[in-house]
Amino acid sequence: MTSTPHRWLEQFQSRLQSLPEPKTEESIVFRILVQLMVIVGIVATDVAAQTTWSLWAIPLSIIGSCWSWRQRKKKNIALKFCWRSPWWPCCLSS
Repeated sequence: MTSTPHRWLEQFQSRLQSLPEPKTEESIVFRILVQLMVIVGIVATDVAAQTTWSLWAIPLSIIGSCWSWRQRKKKNIALKFCWRSPWWPCCLSS
């Protein structure tokens, strides 16, 4: 009976590996429009709050968008581990 969960896991892994690779989204126009909407959202937040504290987020979001475009066909395993690391929330709280 202990081999059943192990066999189920192997079957699940083999099915997962046999799935076709998802196609990456290649529309640069779509990405630019989304980036413009992000910038509008950042500016709207600052206007509503009557501050300029979030304006630093505009260049960072552009950098992130460019990074995403360049890395769109890669697995980005190291970046995902960095993002999920325990110290990441500490950086956001300061």
